[in-house]
Amino acid sequence: MLAIGSNVDLTSENCDLDGTILKLKENLKYLNERLGPNNPASMKCLLKLAECYRTIKNYAESEKIYKKMIYICEKNYGEDQIFTYSLYFYLTSVLGAEGKKDEQKEVHDIA
Repeated sequence: MLAIGSNVDLTSENCDLDGTILKLKENLKYLNERLGPNNPASMKCLLKLAECYRTIKNYAESEKIYKKMIYICEKNYGEDQIFTYSLYFYLTSVLGAEGKKDEQKEVHDIA
């Protein structure tokens, strides 16, 4: 199991992103079952997963995760939390990479 607090170097040429994604998914399942999806440890795992997908240019998966995280944060912690704003920033980055300029502008205007 990948340690939740471990620093995964997503920029390293030796980084095994497929293996990392698999481990993160296993961790996420474990954390969700024991702590629930709203737990900060689960959220941190989700964020690392979204970063992995963004790194390999799987923007659709990354976008889906960021939107899920924004929903969870707004519902449980409020709209004006710094972490929620950070997620909007990441989402706008992914939307831009996907060429979704109109949606990117809408999200940017929210944040």
